[in-house]
Amino acid sequence: MRPNATTQFQSFMRQADAALQSRTGLLYSDVQGDIESLPGALKLTDAMKTMTPDAFADQVRARFGLAPAANFADARQAKAHNNWVIAFAELAHANPEWKTGADGLAYRQEDAGVSRLRPVSEDGKTRIAAEFCAGAELARTDASMTAVTVLNGGAFEPVGRSMDIAEVVGALDAAIADKIEMAEDLEATSSMGM
Repeated sequence: MRPNATTQFQSFMRQADAALQSRTGLLYSDVQGDIESLPGALKLTDAMKTMTPDAFADQVRARFGLAPAANFADARQAKAHNNWVIAFAELAHANPEWKTGADGLAYRQEDAGVSRLRPVSEDGKTRIAAEFCAGAELARTDASMTAVTVLNGGAFEPVGRSMDIAEVVGALDAAIADKIEMAEDLEATSSMGM
C-alpha cells in the first residue's frame, strides 16, 4: 500500500474497531482473520471503498448475529459471548450439518428435533451450552440459504456445557443417541403389548 493508503486503512481500522466494540464488545482487528475467511463476509479493504466504519460495523453485527453489548453486564461478557458466535459461524462453515441462526447461535437438524449451541455466562466464564428441542424443525430464513430459524417443537432442554465445542458436541451426540435408544426400547415394549 502507498503511505496514504496505509494511513487510510489504519484510520478506517481504528474507527471500525471502535464502532464494532461499542456495539458488540469485539474489536474487528481481533476477529478479522476469522470473519474474513467465512463465506459472505465483507472484507475491510472492500468496505473502505463503499461505506463508513459505522455502517461496516452494523453490517458485520447483522451478518453474524452478534449480540448488542447493551444486553450484557459488561463489555467482557459481550466480547466472550460474541467470540463464541464467531466460533459458531466457523463451525457451520466447516461442518455443513450445522447452521447459524440470525441470532448467531448454531443449530443442527436431528431426526427427532433440533440441537442448539449457545454461549452462557456463569461463574465469570462463558461456556457453550448444548441443548435439544424434540419435534422441532429448521427452516432457512435468508436468500443466501445460510441462516435458519426453529419451527415447531417446545422448549430447548439442556444437554451439557463446556468450554470446548468438540466436547459439548460429543455430549450432545451421546445424549441424542441415548434418547433414540430409549424411544426404540419404549416402542418395542409397546408393540409387544406390555
